[in-house]
Amino acid sequence: MKVNYSLIAHNSSGRGNIIAHLIVQMMGDGEGDQFIFVLYNACKSIMNALGDSRRPLYYLVLSSLINIALDLLFIAGFHWGVWSAAVATTISQAISMVLCLIHLSKKGMPYQLQWRKLRFDREMLGQMVRYGLPS
Repeated sequence: MKVNYSLIAHNSSGRGNIIAHLIVQMMGDGEGDQFIFVLYNACKSIMNALGDSRRPLYYLVLSSLINIALDLLFIAGFHWGVWSAAVATTISQAISMVLCLIHLSKKGMPYQLQWRKLRFDREMLGQMVRYGLPS
């Protein structure tokens, strides 16, 4: 279900309506973050298994700094409201995910991600949906 968050944020922009802002923030955070979160953690786990635990930490620190900057820009600069904090979080987490994917795609790595060889395993995907959908 798609919701126009800007409309909700605009209609709930009363100074005392903190709960409405919180609901908008929570709803906005869930859309893109789940896929990004899972992919980032998968990449981070591969890098940790290869003995590189610093680089994912650096990407996470960079992501946090970008998130703070985008929060200030979107909320204080553009006056977009609380919903824009969710957008800033999604953007900053996507950046850390992309950095991890780029690093794993480099040639000469012990475990090189080869985009052309990526395929969905239908049986595994079916099991994930069957077990994960009820929860």
